[in-house]
Amino acid sequence: MSLFDRSDSGLVDLDDVFHFVKEQIGQIKRKIFKVPYGEVVFEGESDVEPVTIKNISHQTSDAFVMPASQHFISKPVDREIVPLFSYMGESFYGHPMPIHQSSRNHGKIELTRTKYFKASDVTTRPIEIAPGDVVVQGRLNHSINLGKSQFADYPAIKIANNIHSRDVKKPFISEKQITREEQDLNYPMFYNVNLDGSSIHMLGGGGTGIDLAEEVELSGKKGHKDFLERSLNNTFTPDRQVGKTLNKILISSDHLIFYTKGLDAPAGHNIEMLASGNVFINSFQNVIISTPKTSKNQEQVIGRIQLGNGENPTGLPLSTMQPVVKGVDFQEAMNEVVSIFNFIRSQFKSLANGGIGVDRRGVGHAYSLKGAPIKILERKIETLEKRLSETLSDKVYTE
Repeated sequence: MSLFDRSDSGLVDLDDVFHFVKEQIGQIKRKIFKVPYGEVVFEGESDVEPVTIKNISHQTSDAFVMPASQHFISKPVDREIVPLFSYMGESFYGHPMPIHQSSRNHGKIELTRTKYFKASDVTTRPIEIAPGDVVVQGRLNHSINLGKSQFADYPAIKIANNIHSRDVKKPFISEKQITREEQDLNYPMFYNVNLDGSSIHMLGGGGTGIDLAEEVELSGKKGHKDFLERSLNNTFTPDRQVGKTLNKILISSDHLIFYTKGLDAPAGHNIEMLASGNVFINSFQNVIISTPKTSKNQEQVIGRIQLGNGENPTGLPLSTMQPVVKGVDFQEAMNEVVSIFNFIRSQFKSLANGGIGVDRRGVGHAYSLKGAPIKILERKIETLEKRLSETLSDKVYTE
């Protein structure tokens, strides 16, 4: 039989030729472009140990399969499906495919069913991926998204960990959305700084998504609401209209830690901040600034807190940096001043009456400003001088 049929007239049938060529090209394409794939049967016990992958087409296993890229590595786990490559007798695996046989594959796009694979019961929903986004996804609800803002065309980079892990969701997303998320495991989780465990958002404009009013409502404390209305509406305004066109970085989590190591180093290891505008520090509880007990060595003073500038205090009356006054000690010193004035007043009152006074027992005495009254006054002045010296802080200085 010939490669293609001929018509009754002996001429080539063009329709037969078309189907013949199509079939031949299809066979060539299948031979050239079909990529083998395999299922992970052993993920390795250490980070450097190769994984064992079973080639699904050939039903053969290779115990020494390494990642296909040295720059972008996604080590698969048991039962994940990966493309396979070979070069110079070595075997390599590509990134896991979105086929969810593995119960640990949380970085899914959508559940997929084919004649080869059957999707298992996956309990973690996918992460929001919009058209045009470039995304790095992990398996445990964390991702890096290079895309744009949700409701505008501002460029945005969003890094999130433990997405939608907060127990309380209702104030921040609608009841309808909560119900849909619970009923449809394929409904994506949208990035939300109020719900995600930790977030770093680099925004080219638009709002931050912080819902401070709902946070205050959740606390149920009147003091928080008063603080929001009285102060925070003026000092914490990340989504104020004038700021929606600004580039901004948002960092959000349950606990933020800024730390520099190297306590044994002779210098450096500082934390430095500089704002072209104002610096606002707000807290629903307390603001605490602490340093070690003040001490001085040959190189520097340790433990000092300065407000205004970084000049070293000289201790002179006209020095730019002056120590602040300690409130309670200053109050005690002022009480001593009042006590001295009262004592002097009583002495002058006695003199105004002729120097004659009566004690508690009703016995009359002649008074003068010599002797005991003078010694009492001297002791009071000495106590006052000591108290005044104690009113100045050794730690905090201001301009």
